[in-house]
Amino acid sequence: MADRMKATDNLDSILRLSAVVIIGLMIWNYSLVYHSPYPEKLVELEQYPWWRALLIIAIVLGALWCPRVGVLVALAAVLYMSDVGTMAIVS
Repeated sequence: MADRMKATDNLDSILRLSAVVIIGLMIWNYSLVYHSPYPEKLVELEQYPWWRALLIIAIVLGALWCPRVGVLVALAAVLYMSDVGTMAIVS
């Protein structure tokens, strides 16, 4: 039983680390590098209220799973909404 718990903890640690790395790379690629545009589908989805609710749900679920993941998901969501809002004002 203890070995199974240890294997689950290792898998959970690997998944958390990979989620942090993937979200961190997404933040780096889309939000910190100015010349990297968002995919067209993400820009189109911003106008729908259900998409914003889905972002909030993703933030809550990420924070419940791991606080680091939740913080990065929240940062990615804020930067995404800010960038897409800025693009809408500029265009």
